[in-house]
Amino acid sequence: MNPVLSQEERQNNEKEYIENNKKIVEELKIKKSDEKNTNINSKEEVRQAVEESVKFPRPTPENFLTIGASIGNPASLNFNLSYMFRSVILRGSGMIYNRHWNGGQVDIGFAFHKTPVVIQSFSIVAGDFNVSPFNPTPAQGGQPNYELNYYPGYNHNPITLQDYFIRDKVRSINPELAAYLEYQYNQGKKAYLHQSYIGITYDVRLGGFFLQLGIGTGRGDYRNPQLLFQLGYMFDFGRNKQ
Repeated sequence: MNPVLSQEERQNNEKEYIENNKKIVEELKIKKSDEKNTNINSKEEVRQAVEESVKFPRPTPENFLTIGASIGNPASLNFNLSYMFRSVILRGSGMIYNRHWNGGQVDIGFAFHKTPVVIQSFSIVAGDFNVSPFNPTPAQGGQPNYELNYYPGYNHNPITLQDYFIRDKVRSINPELAAYLEYQYNQGKKAYLHQSYIGITYDVRLGGFFLQLGIGTGRGDYRNPQLLFQLGYMFDFGRNKQ
């Protein structure tokens, strides 16, 4: 038989039951809060780990010397030497092969974009060159006319009015000599061309590769405007990454 509880005992049991339920609810709340905090902490740790994995230093190149070689203006195959101080670039390029084939160019540039891999800049350039191509065709190389290393009257391409008078005189005196000189003239000779120029260029370095492209104007045997171009490879020395 179940004992009959008094009213006071029933009230005490109900009170104890309510207190126990409150403790259980509080424990569940604390456990749920701990799980939530653990989840938040886990997400934060993952986010930080991802950021650390993709984060790397981004120093910009400053204060270093470069030495290399390029093809293009001013001497066809050039030796290049440059120095970069912060964002200012001083560069010289050129080569001397002989007195009829040589050239030099100086650049003053400003780097407007610098990363450890890519450097972009604009430059003001000035140069001078001499070349001696064999039998160049007028206008195709940019030059309207040129002189040949040959006898007077047979040393211009195209023929000048003075050349016509000289050739007529030679033909009237010695037709065989005139025919020989005409034959030699038609065989083609080396031309001696000279040009001085100034211009503006866009320069970009991608790793060690170097490209310079621009436009210039000047005085000499070539027409204006002129295409300025260099493509080469450079080696860095003493680069200070900040």
